Amino acid sequence: GTPFRDAEFPIVVLADVIEHVPQVPAMLRELKRVLADGGALIVTTPNKQPGSKWDPRHVKEYTARELRSELETLFTVDAVWGSWPMHYFKAAPAAAIPDALRRFSFRSPVAGVLGVLG
Repeated sequence: GTPFRDAEFPIVVLADVIEHVPQVPAMLRELKRVLADGGALIVTTPNKQPGSKWDPRHVKEYTARELRSELETLFTVDAVWGSWPMHYFKAAPAAAIPDALRRFSFRSPVAGVLGVLG
């Protein structure tokens, strides 16, 4: 595990990390543990391309459906948007992201963000 307390973070950001992790279920359980009730997990990862990996260091690359399925084992998935590579990009409406996060209250603008869990 990590040195963080249960339910310590209102938001956890996993930015282009999930594709590098060999034990995704264990990592997701730890993220669930440190995420506050009603908190938000934000995950970014490159879209899986047909035929080959974007990066040989990636353990697994995900389609939107695969990512949703992986995350839904422990989390409610509100939305999935394409982000990379640019020729697969499907933009989310600009207002959708703030609306999705507006329901959270923040006591500290910095303390609630956790980047990468090793």
